[in-house]
Amino acid sequence: MKNINKLKKPCQLTAMAMLILFTVFMAANIQADDEFNTQVNDNLNEENSPPLPVKEVTIDIKSLEDVTTTTGESYVVSDETIIAGLDSKQVSIRKMLVPCDARITYKVKNNVAIAQLIKITRIHSDANWHWIVKYPE
Repeated sequence: MKNINKLKKPCQLTAMAMLILFTVFMAANIQADDEFNTQVNDNLNEENSPPLPVKEVTIDIKSLEDVTTTTGESYVVSDETIIAGLDSKQVSIRKMLVPCDARITYKVKNNVAIAQLIKITRIHSDANWHWIVKYPE
């Protein structure tokens, strides 16, 4: 019985240490995510301009020029578009997995929605890196 009690304490200490490390890691991630979002929003919104529209969507098709949602809405992707992965790190359109759920911040110019920020919130289990190629008509 004494041997069992001796084993419990190191296991409990290890579990406690892991819990503390996990908590610190999660707090750092949340803070980094908040800082990233604040920085991106500051960069997207010019001074004294109204906030840009944001829409929660499921992106199911991507090309190198745009993304299309399950409802058929299309958002132009330009060199200025920021795509943030689940970890809030920037990813390229080529490495963005679809289908995925995302929050798109966009502006409308000449009746065309231009994505400013695509923040991926969930990647579907059947996601892949494939994109479609659009040929000029």
